[in-house]
Amino acid sequence: GNDPRRGLLAARGMAAINAIGPLVDLLGEEGKDRTDVRRAAILSLRQTLSRGPEQANLLYDRKKKTGLLTERGYKPTEAETIVDLLYPLPSDLRKRRETFELFVQLLKHDKLAVRELAYHHLIVLAPGEKAEYNPAGSATDRTRGYAAWKKLLDEGKLPPPPPKP
Repeated sequence: GNDPRRGLLAARGMAAINAIGPLVDLLGEEGKDRTDVRRAAILSLRQTLSRGPEQANLLYDRKKKTGLLTERGYKPTEAETIVDLLYPLPSDLRKRRETFELFVQLLKHDKLAVRELAYHHLIVLAPGEKAEYNPAGSATDRTRGYAAWKKLLDEGKLPPPPPKP
C-alpha cells in the first residue's frame, strides 16, 4: 500500500546504513509526489551529517568539487547550497532579514531539493506564518507561493518578532 510510515521507515533505514545516495534522490525528483518522504529524507540526511565532517564531503567535497550531489547532476554551487541548507541555522542568523530573503528567493530555485530545504527552514523559523507553498507544485503554484512568502517579508512579518515574555 501507500502507507506514509513506510517512506519514513525507509528513510530512517537508509540513514542507519549511511545510504545517502537514495536519500538525496528522495529529497529531489524521486520524492516529488510525497512531501512526507522529502521531509523524512531531510531529517535522515541531517542525522548522517551529525556523524562528522567527512559525511558532508560524501555529499559534496568543496575542495575537490566532487561528491554524490555532483554525480547526480547538481552543479557545484547547488551542491554547496544543499549541504549548507541541511545544517541547522546558527542562532545569530535566525533573526536576520537577509536569511529570510535568501530562503524566500530559493523558493524559486530550479531544483526541488533546494526549494524543499529552503521551505523547510522557513516553516521551522516562522511557524506562525501561513503562506501556501508546495516545493513540488507546478511552476504557477510555486510562483504564487513565492509571492505569498515575499509579501510576508515585505510586510515585515519575517523574521517573526520575538515571543512576548
